[in-house]
Formats: sequence, structure tokens, C-alpha cells
Amino acid sequence: MIAKKDVNVQDYIMNSDVIAGRAVKVTGEGLVVGGNVKAVELIEAKKIGNEYGLATNVEVGIDFEYETTKAEITHKLKLLLDELSNTGVNYVKLNFE
Repeated sequence: MIAKKDVNVQDYIMNSDVIAGRAVKVTGEGLVVGGNVKAVELIEAKKIGNEYGLATNVEVGIDFEYETTKAEITHKLKLLLDELSNTGVNYVKLNFE
């Protein structure tokens, strides 16, 4: 999910990729578990991560334009690689993360 301003979520964000142009606020249970949550100014939650080792990444102070462009290019690349794999052609997989 990409939002130009705020992302407001009730209870939890789980295994999601979220990029906010201003802030991410998780109210209610306020849980962020798994995935990547990025914001320019603020990430607000009661609990981030868990005891089970599920990777949870949060970043504040991001360059919004860079992150959104990167997310769009990564998504398009994944679609192209999926399409290419369906053709039966071998290719070299690149890791951009």
C-alpha cells in the first residue's frame, strides 16, 4: 500500500508493505507484525514485531519519491519475471533487496 499522506489502520498491520507520505498510525490493538512499514514523519503503534522471529522492518524519515518509485519498479520487475518464467525461458534472478 502506498499513500501520499497518512495510513490509519484499526488493530493491526500484518505481513504488509506500507509506504506513507506522512504517517502510519495503528490504533486499537496497535500491532505491526511482519513486512515493511515506512513513513516520512511518524509510525505509531503499541507493539512492533513479535517474539517468534517474523521479520518486521520499520523506517521513519524516508524519501517518499524514492521509496514509491523503488516499490513500483520492483513490482513491475516481479511481474515481468513471473511472465518470463511462464514462457519456460531460463534467466538469472537478481536480488534487489
